[in-house]
Amino acid sequence: MVRRYPYERLGDQVFSDGMIGCRFQRVDLNARFGISDELRQFFTQHGRCARCNGTLEDWSIHEACKAGARRFFQSSDLEVLLPLDTFHVHWKVRVRETRRRTSFHRALKSKAAPGSRTAEQIRTLLALQERRCYYCYRSLEGPGGAVNGPGEPTSCHEDHYVSLHHGGSHFISNIVLACVSCNSRKSDLHGDDFVREALEQATLVRRRQLLRIHRNRAAHACRLVVEVVVDAGDD
Repeated sequence: MVRRYPYERLGDQVFSDGMIGCRFQRVDLNARFGISDELRQFFTQHGRCARCNGTLEDWSIHEACKAGARRFFQSSDLEVLLPLDTFHVHWKVRVRETRRRTSFHRALKSKAAPGSRTAEQIRTLLALQERRCYYCYRSLEGPGGAVNGPGEPTSCHEDHYVSLHHGGSHFISNIVLACVSCNSRKSDLHGDDFVREALEQATLVRRRQLLRIHRNRAAHACRLVVEVVVDAGDD
């Protein structure tokens, strides 16, 4: 479990004397990631309050500091000053922080998104896609011939066609099966945009193969909708 603190970095401002100022605002940890213990320790160790030049053992007391000689473009709850060289040298700390924050907010959106799917529905989808990636038609089978077989590297991801970031659901109608590479490259793109790009780059034979599994999935989705409507009518 990552320990978090109720501050979020707003932006940075470089000064002519080789220093960089980082602005922070206080946030609600129920809705925002804040900052990790690693990032807080980095700024505490290498930075000082840009307003009073004091050390940062307790960040909260510096929220009351009056503005110092350095002028920032925008106001914030806390301003931290540190050498620009130090800031750049420790770039990996910021990369890890970005990953943690992205993962946190994705989990929030996933929790709030409606719907669910079953293992049986995923098996049906796998058959409809001919055990192939929805975007590139690469086989989803691992070295042993199984899909995500025990003891084998992950070969198949369940991808949200309309990403959770854009309001997608967990219903099976919004799920496609993709290889690890395609799912990583698609990220939060809408499925329509990624499919369009994939079809443009595919050979004629590969395009026909992709369109076939796309039609299979679309036809199955229509059948599911009809079943839901019929069931609702029976009730």
